[in-house]
Amino acid sequence: MAYGLYTHIQSNKRRSVALIIGLFLLVYLLAFAGAIVADVVLNGDGRLDVILRGATKSFLYSLPWVTIGTLLWIWIAWKFHQSMIDALTGGHEVTRQEEPRLYNLLENLCISRGITMPKLKIMESDALNAFATGLNDKQYSITVTTGLMNRLDDAELEAVLGHELTHIRNGDVRLLVIAVIIAGVISFFAEIVFRMLFQGGFNWRSSRSSSSDRGKGGAMVAILIAVALLAVAWLLSIVIRFALSRQREFLADAGSVELTKNPDAMISALRKIEGRGELEGATSAVMEMCVDNPRSGFADLFSTHPAIDKRVEALVNPAFLLIRPIPPLAWIPLAIVWLGLGDAAKVLVIWFAAFVPSVINSYAGVRSIEPHMIEAARMLGVSRWMLVREVLVPGAAPMIFTGLRLSLQACWTTLVAGELIGAAAGLGRVLSQGALDIFPAMILVGMVGVAVAGGVMTWMLGWIERRAIAWRP
Repeated sequence: MAYGLYTHIQSNKRRSVALIIGLFLLVYLLAFAGAIVADVVLNGDGRLDVILRGATKSFLYSLPWVTIGTLLWIWIAWKFHQSMIDALTGGHEVTRQEEPRLYNLLENLCISRGITMPKLKIMESDALNAFATGLNDKQYSITVTTGLMNRLDDAELEAVLGHELTHIRNGDVRLLVIAVIIAGVISFFAEIVFRMLFQGGFNWRSSRSSSSDRGKGGAMVAILIAVALLAVAWLLSIVIRFALSRQREFLADAGSVELTKNPDAMISALRKIEGRGELEGATSAVMEMCVDNPRSGFADLFSTHPAIDKRVEALVNPAFLLIRPIPPLAWIPLAIVWLGLGDAAKVLVIWFAAFVPSVINSYAGVRSIEPHMIEAARMLGVSRWMLVREVLVPGAAPMIFTGLRLSLQACWTTLVAGELIGAAAGLGRVLSQGALDIFPAMILVGMVGVAVAGGVMTWMLGWIERRAIAWRP
């Protein structure tokens, strides 16, 4: 899944066409609203049907010019959108000689997958972020902030570059640029209409009696219709934002992992970027293109990026969700094939029994720590090791010990079950031999031995837990 699902790529192509068509419909809607306002401002009050007929006539007359203007806007944006974004962000193109570290990382990724290398740009900012722009292979570029370069190591930088390359190949970048063009057109036309409406001073009041055939009372209703059309256009522009599926970020993260073969680097990069990606002076449209957008809408309803926690969880969970349903005993044949019939195969099977519950519960414990505790520690300047030792481990300790108890139970059950299947010694062997000899006493002795040994180990783990987290009520 280097570049996401094929259906996602095809969906982006269809959405791009749909957005272009939607752009013209929205512009025509705004043009008609403007025609209504212009008719009222220029001709004064009158009957509603007269005003609407006049507005329709003006709209049809202006339709070719509106279409030409929209096409011109699209052409300008197509040719110069990158220059506009660079002017907003201060990004500038760099060469291998200027930034050999970053250039080589990007070049190696492109060579390994046969991708046309996009332009590489640097933005002078302490923020930790990056974004890709462009509409075709000649225009594609990746911009990285200096803050990101300084804070991330090579593996993490490579993961971020892989993320942006995936956006380019998936068609996400093209879709985002088109959405930005639409937002600009809507804002431009809406501003014209509002200037006509509010800065015109409502002069229609003083001239409404100049035309006897127009009557009275329709101007206010016409203005309300124009405002309603503007509201509809605004709502449709919000719907366009929903076309920018948040799923694209999950696919880009997964694509980066496939490109770099290093999920840890992607997770570490996301954690470092989290909450530190705000680009001063950048518009919301630019922020929507970034690796992380710290700006969120009402209750995250209009957020274009999923939370970092969800993105990290999407990278971590699949492996455990794949392994978790497999019973530990199912690993026995594979362990024998790999390691033979010796003790190493037994250790491997028991390790698998302990691994999943321990890791899952430890991960849940770390996630349960209040974010402000971690932020407070970072603000105090603690090192990464101190953060782990003084905050993460104590905070996650209850869940870690829960995972250890579950792992102990799974290991002990797996060990006894394995000895039942075939072993030369052990409590499982005692139970198996008692069954073969039809000797109930031996079976009962084996069962008591299993219970006593399991109980002793559980008590010992509980004793360690009580002293390790004595602060827990």
